[in-house]
Parts: sequence; structure tokens; C-alpha cells
Amino acid sequence: MPHYFQAAMFVQNIIFSPAVNFYHIDGVTAMITLFKKHISRFIYVFVFKISGAIATMYLYIMLSQSLGAAAIGQFYLAQSLITFATLVGLLGLGNAVIKYSSWLYEKNDFTLLNTLRRKALGITFICSLISTFLIYFLASNISVYFFKNPNLTVIIQWMSISIIPFNIIAVFVSLFKGVQKPIYATIFESLMLPTILLVFIFIFKSIVTVEFVAMLYSAAIILSCICIIIVWNRTLPKSKKQNNELDDIKILSTSLPLFWVAIMTFIMGFCDIIMLGIWHDDFVVGIYATVVKVASVSTMFLVIANTLVSPKIAVFYKSGNWQSLRLLIKYSTYLMTLIALVFLLLFGFYGAFILSFFGGEFLKGATSLMIYSIGQFFVLATGPVAVVLMMTGKEKFHRNTVFLSLLLNISLNYMLIPKYGAVGAAMATSISLAIKNIIAAFYVNKLLYSKPLTN
Repeated sequence: MPHYFQAAMFVQNIIFSPAVNFYHIDGVTAMITLFKKHISRFIYVFVFKISGAIATMYLYIMLSQSLGAAAIGQFYLAQSLITFATLVGLLGLGNAVIKYSSWLYEKNDFTLLNTLRRKALGITFICSLISTFLIYFLASNISVYFFKNPNLTVIIQWMSISIIPFNIIAVFVSLFKGVQKPIYATIFESLMLPTILLVFIFIFKSIVTVEFVAMLYSAAIILSCICIIIVWNRTLPKSKKQNNELDDIKILSTSLPLFWVAIMTFIMGFCDIIMLGIWHDDFVVGIYATVVKVASVSTMFLVIANTLVSPKIAVFYKSGNWQSLRLLIKYSTYLMTLIALVFLLLFGFYGAFILSFFGGEFLKGATSLMIYSIGQFFVLATGPVAVVLMMTGKEKFHRNTVFLSLLLNISLNYMLIPKYGAVGAAMATSISLAIKNIIAAFYVNKLLYSKPLTN
């Protein structure tokens, strides 16, 4: 039986069979039996994730063809700013909520789980409200003095409305991941927003402008927020009891290191687009931003893996089950490496063909796509290393590696973008991503194999 197929089956056994004692699994036959028993949940997650990626890509194609490279560049610049504002408002709560909710769900402590939900929503609402006001009222100054493009003002203001509902969605998505509901998490994280936005654009396609798309973007997020609240209330047992064992300080002590990680990861992910916007026009930004969106499709498989394995990583680490933790990470990484290789070859040989769907002007990004995909290869091939660090209390090491990678990324972008444009941005990002993930992979390997075997 192919090695990667065995890996796939083993990962599913771990994810969906928490009661299984892995020391008593009798070879491949037992793994196949368990795989067949629990494959449906994995298939649903995979299908919804793929559907979300297709809907998102189709949305980008529609917007690119309707608005053109320059206008879509404005939209992406505004979106990058709003994404930063949402991260500030979320305050690193995403992975912290996954970590705590997975422990509480494992113990069936729904009272404390309800306390976690209430406190996390309260923190993110206050922080997101402040972030919204700052972005809305500073939109004009940011557009004129930072991006030197006053046309961005209205776009940014419309999109700023989405900050609070977007972060409420993020908290509930993390809760769904923690309580072993990956299907709901995937639907609201990947599929709901692009689907609703596509419907809106089809309805109002005769009056589509970049400002109107920004308004529809916020409306779609608000509708998604309402839906996820309804689904959560109908899915999880309700508890009216209050338990203050989990206070705000304890939650924030976990989330704040992750907050800085999220901020630095964002800056590293968007500084190429932002710095490209400083030295080059909207046309170049639009083409490069499209390249980034296309190349980043491959990372949806890492997101799927993280959605499924992160709660188990937290539980295995908490219980000291190092054997199961090692096997879970090992086989997850095998699968991610295979997928990474497929996408690297796909973008390397057929990059121009893929970009042609967005319009002829986007063919200029073929070289950037090939270079950027190399960095994404390392992101996938090193497996869920970031999640391992965050779920095992190694947030500070993760923060430090991201910080070093960020400094390298900014330095390389500063040196390469003025001369090489989008190609330079792709080179800078790929190098920094590769170095960050290789360092993390070595540390995780050391972490996993420095502990005694316990069950």
C-alpha cells in the first residue's frame, strides 16, 4: 500500500477516533476500518474547503475582469489594511480559543466553555470597535499620505464596517474547531463569505464599481456573522451557569503572544503588496496581488490540516501522549509535502495558463507566480509546525522566528522591489517564508523527540 495513503488513513484515525489506543492498532487493516468509519467528516471538510477556494477564485476572476488591474489593486490595498485592523481587534484570540475550548470540550465542561465564549467575544468586540473607529476616521489620511491615492478613502471606510462582525465570526470559527466541529468551522471560514459576495455581485452586476464591491463585502460579512451565531446557538448545549475560573487575564496571557505573531505574520504576508504600492502603481499591485491569491490556494490544504489536527495536538500535549502526537505530526507532514510538490509543479509549468483566466494583462505575473510558489512549497512541506508551537506552549519561540523572518522580509522587499518590482517582492517573500518554516520544523522535531514515550 502506498506510503502516503497509509499516512492519510492514520491521520484520520487520530483526528476522528480519540478513544483509540494506538499501541493496539493491528497494522493497516485496522487503520482501513477506522478510516472508512470516519472518512465522511474529512470528506465534508475537504469538499467545503475546495468549494470555498473555487468560489473565491471565481470571485477574483469576476472582479478582475469587471474592474481591471488598477481598480482591483485598490480593492486589495484596502483589504490588506482592513485585514490588519481585524487582527488588532482580534488580539490573538483565535488560536487561544482553540487551545482552551479543545481542553474544555474534552472534559465536557460546557459551563466553562460558555464562559470562554462570552469573555472572548467581549474582548474582541471592544478591541474591534476601537479599531473600526480609528480606521474609519483616519481613512482619508491613510489614503492620501500613506498610499498617495485619495480614491481609497471611500473603499476603506465601507470595508471598515466589516471589522467587528468579521472578528465575531473568527471567534466562533475557533470555537467550532476546538469542539470538534470542523465542518461548521470550514463553512464559515472559507465558503460562506465568497458565496454570499458572489450572489450579491450577480444581483447587482450592472452597477459594479470598486466602491460598491467594498460595500457588498461588508454586507456579506455581516450576514455571515448572523448565520454563525444562529448555528452555534443551535449546535452546542446551553449553560446558564457562570464560572469565573477562566478569567480575562488568563485568556489574554495566552492570546497576547499569539497576537504579536498574528500581526507580524500579517505584515510579512502583506508588506510586499503594501511596499509595492509605495514604489509602483495600482496596475502592478493588482497583478501581483492576483498572483498571491492564486499561489495561496495551495495553503488551503494546510488550513484543512490545521483545522483537523490543532485540537488533537492540544489534547495530546496536555495529556502527555507524545507517541500519538509524533505520529500525527509525522504523517500530516508527509501528506502536506506531497500536496506541496503537486502545486509547485502546477504553478511552475502552467502558471501563465492559470493567470490567463483573469485577463491578458495578468500574464505579466507568470514569473512572479513561479517564484512565489516556491515559498508556498516550504509553507506546506514543513507541515503544521506553527500550530504545533502554538498548541504546545511554545508561542514565544514562534513569535521570535516570525519576527526574525519579518525583518528579513522587509529588508529584502526594500532592496528588491524598487528595481525588480513584483518579481522582487515574490523573491523576498519566498526566501523569508522558507527560512521561517525550516527553523520552526527543526525546533518542532527537537521538541517531539526530546520527550519519553508515554501513552
